[in-house]
Amino acid sequence: MELKQIFQYAVQLQEIMLAVPTRLGFDLETIDFDLDVDRGKLLVHARYRGQIILTSEQIALCRRFQAVLFRILLDHHVNNLQVHLGLYSGGKDCAAFDYLLLPCVEYHVDWKLVSAVQFLNNISFDKQVDCIQTKCLGRYLHTKNGLVCICMLENSLVCTPHNGSRYCITGTLDGYDGNSNLELRNGSVLSCKSYFKKRRGINLRFERQILLKGRRIFSVQNCLQ
Repeated sequence: MELKQIFQYAVQLQEIMLAVPTRLGFDLETIDFDLDVDRGKLLVHARYRGQIILTSEQIALCRRFQAVLFRILLDHHVNNLQVHLGLYSGGKDCAAFDYLLLPCVEYHVDWKLVSAVQFLNNISFDKQVDCIQTKCLGRYLHTKNGLVCICMLENSLVCTPHNGSRYCITGTLDGYDGNSNLELRNGSVLSCKSYFKKRRGINLRFERQILLKGRRIFSVQNCLQ
């Protein structure tokens, strides 16, 4: 499905693929419609692109990805997320589905994005050694889930436990860490470490780590309710 936004927004839309178990009727193979959203209008052009063969493991992975995406965008929380993911861990039941909404690149499934749902399973430091040595010049961060290479965090979804908010990591604040000074609106200056302690009640345990840039996850309307 090709998406065209008739409004200005910092986040650009990506084409998505709708996969169904059986081919739809001929009259449904090309559909054009508009969606009214908060910021304006969204044009959708859907057309049949052919057959795709998925293994039971790929279907389970796609269902896990879809479950995470919908739960975060619609419910706005990650409570019991691991429990829900366990429902799509494999087996015969995971091979059946009504539909799958998947990110795509040039009419092919973007498996890099879909596979990102396995992030917590691939977070061990041993699996990141090659990446750290060749791409990121040894830059890695301590997180609640373990030691993580910076490149694995960029474009990832993180949850800040102190307020339960979710952010998409857009990059890093090069040159800034917990000891860097932060100028407040009233003209006073605090170190980032002191600011987080006084204003947020957060103790930075690794104050020399580089700071991350993040964007709050936007709200999605559920038009089916």
